[in-house]
This record gives sequence, C-alpha cells and structure tokens, in this order.
Amino acid sequence: MRIWEDCDECQRLWNEYSDATMAHVRIQGKLELAELQHDLVAIERLRPGVERARQQRIAAREAIRLHGEAVHPDKRAGQS
Repeated sequence: MRIWEDCDECQRLWNEYSDATMAHVRIQGKLELAELQHDLVAIERLRPGVERARQQRIAAREAIRLHGEAVHPDKRAGQS
C-alpha cells in the first residue's frame, strides 16, 4: 500500500491511520508499564482501550486498502 500524494482521500486516510497507530502504541505502552508495576486496577482499565485502539488501527488500514482498490487500481501494478 502506498499514498498517492495527488489524492486528498489518500492523504486523509493515511493521516487517520497514523493517528490510530500512535494512539494504539501510546495506550499499549501504558498497559505494559502497568503490567511491569503490577498495577491490577490500571491493567483492567487499560485493556479495553488497547483492544479498541487496535481495532481502530486495523480498520484504518483496511480503509486505505479498499480506497486503493476502488480508486487507484491501475496504479497498483508493480506495487507491493
């Protein structure tokens, strides 16, 4: 997958994916710290958020893939 700089929707989708990835990494880091500190309250509070953030990241990446297939299929040739 790649970003097409001349496509506003590609730009928007990749920004959305970037934001979702950063949110996922941030909350995953908090969960890992809570686990290292054996903070059971924080662990239970953070786990659902980690899963939501993971799902948002996956959905954002899928939106990029679907957009590329629908709008830029001819540009996919030769791309990995």
